[in-house]
Amino acid sequence: MDEINEVRERSQREYETAHYRCCIEALPARWGFGVWIGWNYG
Repeated sequence: MDEINEVRERSQREYETAHYRCCIEALPARWGFGVWIGWNYG
């Protein structure tokens, strides 16, 4: 019983980590591109 819960928690944590990593990596790129466009075409 404990082993199943442990595996479930670990997979949930890995999923959340991957999800947040994608968001964190995507946001600066999008924001930086917007700033670049603002500087060049603003």
